[in-house]
Amino acid sequence: LTEADRESVSHLQALKDAGLTTLHILPAFDIATVDEEAANRVDITDTVGKLCGIKPEASVCDEVDGAKVIEDVLNSYDPATGSAQALMNDLRMLDSFNWGYDPFHYTVPEGSYATDPNGSKRILEFREMVQATHKMKLKLIMDVVYNHTNASGINDKSVLDKIVPGYYHRLNVNTGGVENSTCCDNTATENLMM
Repeated sequence: LTEADRESVSHLQALKDAGLTTLHILPAFDIATVDEEAANRVDITDTVGKLCGIKPEASVCDEVDGAKVIEDVLNSYDPATGSAQALMNDLRMLDSFNWGYDPFHYTVPEGSYATDPNGSKRILEFREMVQATHKMKLKLIMDVVYNHTNASGINDKSVLDKIVPGYYHRLNVNTGGVENSTCCDNTATENLMM
């Protein structure tokens, strides 16, 4: 949004001119399952070779020329087969597509959205994006996910239990395990500090 000559910014301005008043951003806080280093991610615009270099056991590695673009391979599959679904399963934990509903660090902008995920660059760019939105006279709504986290306990992607163990997550009264009715590990919103 800070690059006024981009087509996406022109399109957003046209929507604003047509009456759009508010921009709603899906969760933009640090996402646990998206690798912030572009070299470690594989998207459908990448080649089969890149996928196979990172995940050699992917089903497509033995079947398709490594120079082919994954999107083209997906488009070539017969939709009546499970081939496309199998390929997407191989990409699932490697691609950058994510709704953002698996928070890792609250209030920290997602690094994969920044030109440089390291250090303060992600924070500065996020602030610039918010300022550009306001400069366009658009209101900004940020979707946040406080009702669950990606993980709990001693898991690598757990944060809250490392601060106060057993406090921030809702525990099952019978088993003591963390409830996960939301999809992931529920937070204990009934606790004052949560």
